[in-house]
Amino acid sequence: IQFPVHTVACGPTNSLRGAYFLSGIKDAIVVDIGGTSTDVGAIVSGFPRQAGSVVNVAGVRTNFSLPDTLSVALGGGSIVHKLSNNEVRVGPTSVGYRLKTEALVFGGKTLTTSDIAVAMGVLDIGDPEAVASLDKETVDQVYEKIVRTIEEAIDQVKTSADAVPVIMVGGGSCLVKSLKLKGASEVIKPPYYHVANAVGAALSQVSATLDKVVVMDDRALVIERCKEEVKDMLVKAGGLVEGSEITEMSEVQLSYLQGAVDTARLKIKIVSNLETAKDDGCTDDIQSVSSAEISDEFVDFGTAVDRKLIEGAEDKEVYNELKPAEPVVNVKGEWIVSVYDVECMAIGATIIGCGGGGSTYAGRLRLRKLLKEGHLAKIVDPERCPNINFDLAFMGAPVILHEKLMAGNETFDAVNNLRLVYETIIQKYESIDHYRQECKDDNVCTVDDNGVIYIEHFIGQQLKGEIDWSKLGLLVAEGGGLNGLEPLALGAAVGAPVVDADGMGRAFPELQMFSPFIYNRPSAPSVLADHRGRKSVILSTPNPKATEDCFRKIVIEMGLAAGLSMGYFDKESVKSVFVSNTLSRIRH
Repeated sequence: IQFPVHTVACGPTNSLRGAYFLSGIKDAIVVDIGGTSTDVGAIVSGFPRQAGSVVNVAGVRTNFSLPDTLSVALGGGSIVHKLSNNEVRVGPTSVGYRLKTEALVFGGKTLTTSDIAVAMGVLDIGDPEAVASLDKETVDQVYEKIVRTIEEAIDQVKTSADAVPVIMVGGGSCLVKSLKLKGASEVIKPPYYHVANAVGAALSQVSATLDKVVVMDDRALVIERCKEEVKDMLVKAGGLVEGSEITEMSEVQLSYLQGAVDTARLKIKIVSNLETAKDDGCTDDIQSVSSAEISDEFVDFGTAVDRKLIEGAEDKEVYNELKPAEPVVNVKGEWIVSVYDVECMAIGATIIGCGGGGSTYAGRLRLRKLLKEGHLAKIVDPERCPNINFDLAFMGAPVILHEKLMAGNETFDAVNNLRLVYETIIQKYESIDHYRQECKDDNVCTVDDNGVIYIEHFIGQQLKGEIDWSKLGLLVAEGGGLNGLEPLALGAAVGAPVVDADGMGRAFPELQMFSPFIYNRPSAPSVLADHRGRKSVILSTPNPKATEDCFRKIVIEMGLAAGLSMGYFDKESVKSVFVSNTLSRIRH
């Protein structure tokens, strides 16, 4: 095994594959109820659907390619808690493997979901008389909780509002007596559903994955060659080409690669049986077993686990500690951002970002940390903003921040150096040529093919001074994604207010789409700064598209993630060329 971490979700994967084999349904939602947890996932063409990007493993976000499954704390050993308000709570704690000693039907003193199943008459284990005294209202309440938990999990796994087939497997599936669930077109409990996990394990196959960057000069030919290459990889891994199936093929254009014309990342996954596998009649033997010979009794529910980890306690805790509240505005008219505001704005920024602007997850955590440390994030209306305002954002490829977190200095350096450029070069020197002459270095500035004059490695030896942050405001370049939150984080760190406005009303793919540029505001000077302290400054440019092209080449060298600041704006400019009240909109 090259990457053992990929086996983390082998349990749910086996159940998904087993459910497909036993039911014959290739596209469905699978609900696997065990002793301590319920795993819900989707099968597409008979194989587990892979997660798009982030996968939570024991509450930790990872970038590994794993099946997209959801675990909830519901199983045959889940403990039923009676609350003081006559309500009931199912789980998240469980008796686990101690079911046969702690459940009521086995002479124990703990009310479990298995006891409820016995009381409903859908499960025949232990002593039914031990639960005969349970009142019908309690039994019905618990069953309703069980069904609601499963329906909510199914809804989270679905990718559309359409009803889809649901396959119930696992020993704990007996907890659900009804074959009707919200969001399900039909509910199937296939023969031998108890042992779907074991069946899936017995069906283990060999796979090979090709993931490479290719030039699509002849797309059909390139794809065909790559298919042959992945087949060779399959054979080396011990698989059979005969009967193999390509389960995944994706093609992503790489627009950020320098000189990338028709360049794409091509990923192909192929699956087949082991070369040593023989048809020994196993399938026929399985089909000949009578369903009556398989007992409804399930004994070992596995090791009891801390359900907080399974559910992703970090995210759960975040929302449990928050209480909905209206924004707080102080006597100066400043909106003081709360933790609840951050959570709401992270969701809103994701929505208006439409996939752009970067993931809000890292920005959300950074901003929450600053607030926890006592910093204040303040938002002011454009009518109340300072007369000196600098916009800021991250530039690069949004997916980079899935793997490389921001260092924290990128946007600070961009704004700080743009201020220094304005105060020193623009104000002190009469022209760029005068600045070059004073520096006595003809190589200080570079001129690219589009006529952009820029300093690729800006050192700022002649530039001194510190920003008085209290006298300036920060502007959101784009309100979508991470860039909708980054100005708030920088503002909280340095004590500067953020103006309730942005440069587009969403995320934008290229700099020339920035609304001030559309209103003919100059796109120079502008500064790009990376986490290593490198700064590049554009001093003069013929048009915003030329600025985009120049910085796009530089940001590739910077690792596709850098802080950006594109201009100084006075109060009247903010009111006339920016989209007002964007932060309020994403908050609500």
